[in-house]
Amino acid sequence: RRRATAPGTSVEMQPQIAMEEASAGRVRLRWTAESVVEGTIAAVGRRLKKEAARRLTEMFWKEFARRAEAHHVRAGR
Repeated sequence: RRRATAPGTSVEMQPQIAMEEASAGRVRLRWTAESVVEGTIAAVGRRLKKEAARRLTEMFWKEFARRAEAHHVRAGR
């Protein structure tokens, strides 16, 4: 569980990560997170926050996959 605060705002997040075998030599990583946003930032429209969170999460995992693949290739696997 992680918590961040700023004047008039707080965000708490509970991430969960699970790994499972997908196929020979591959692993599937499943990631979920629940968050609570309170204060000034919570006044931003709900739909806007959800879309921004979706985009940032998608960007993170695409970059993660790119780096993991690059490492895999450099390691000669």
